Amino acid sequence: MRLSYRCFRHNYVSMARSFKNLRDGFTLVELLVVIGIITVVGVSLSTVLTAGLKQQFFLNGHNESVEDARKAMRKMVAEIRETQDSDNGAYAVANGDAYELIFYSDIDTDIGVERVRYISDNSGLKKGVVEPSGANPVVYNLGSETITLLSPHVVNSEDGIPLFKYYTKDYPTVATPLATPVNIDQVSLINFVIRVKSESGGGSITSTLSSFVQPRNLKKNL
Repeated sequence: MRLSYRCFRHNYVSMARSFKNLRDGFTLVELLVVIGIITVVGVSLSTVLTAGLKQQFFLNGHNESVEDARKAMRKMVAEIRETQDSDNGAYAVANGDAYELIFYSDIDTDIGVERVRYISDNSGLKKGVVEPSGANPVVYNLGSETITLLSPHVVNSEDGIPLFKYYTKDYPTVATPLATPVNIDQVSLINFVIRVKSESGGGSITSTLSSFVQPRNLKKNL
């Protein structure tokens, strides 16, 4: 029993001395320095992680904007390719400008041919549709146009980059685009360039999509 007590007392004294030595090993200034270093490292790491997450969210958002523009471009190609004269006999292409294209196409496979307008302005890429109405003659009431914003991140108009360029049947031998607004009788091939821009407090990123389409039913293409 006495031996066990002595062992316990010896261990207790040793632990107390070790704790005292450990406590006496750091001054208050040293302890504050260690705490300060840990705080700085923690804040720096948090800042880096936060900036990385913000950048990743920004890139993901831009990629989504590009995908929206790509979907719009595929739709534009399909609809422009199927241009045809309107239900009241108007020519298939009504107007061709740098930032606006108006044409007729049966975009919803019903019994009527719609008037379709694609336009780029400071609010983005938009599409306007007018359904035909009446009979003998059919009319297109521009006041009934339905406008849809396809992408607010298309900045052609803002950046001064034409959305549409027009070429004659002699392209690519004659590679110079027609002056706009075009003489619609000369249009045989249409090139459109969609510029997508995303901005954040840290800067901006831009992507460009481009495609050519030849309207099938224009007389000069036959």
